[in-house]
Amino acid sequence: MATVSLLAAVFGLYWDVSLHIDNGRDPGPLANPAHYFILFGLFGIFTAGWLAIVLPTERPGKAAIRISSDWYAPVSGVLLMACASFALLGFPLDDIWHRLFGQDVTLWARPT
Repeated sequence: MATVSLLAAVFGLYWDVSLHIDNGRDPGPLANPAHYFILFGLFGIFTAGWLAIVLPTERPGKAAIRISSDWYAPVSGVLLMACASFALLGFPLDDIWHRLFGQDVTLWARPT
């Protein structure tokens, strides 16, 4: 599940970069179809982490994180959920940033 989700997110990322190079900035967070692939991939990564946490019936390893007296979460599942959550926050935060400060002058500005 994580592999398919990562592939979808990478496909969306490369497509999104090419759209931004051709058309400039988008007017909103879901303004082009590539953003949906990125979101699908990030939600899939989050779901893979969630499944890794809720599916084990016994302690998954020595480094597992104790959630309750008989429930342990693998560190990898917790990291997948945390990273996907952080990345998913980028969509609304980027939109808020551009609503407050306007669109960037260029997509990839070189320092001069």
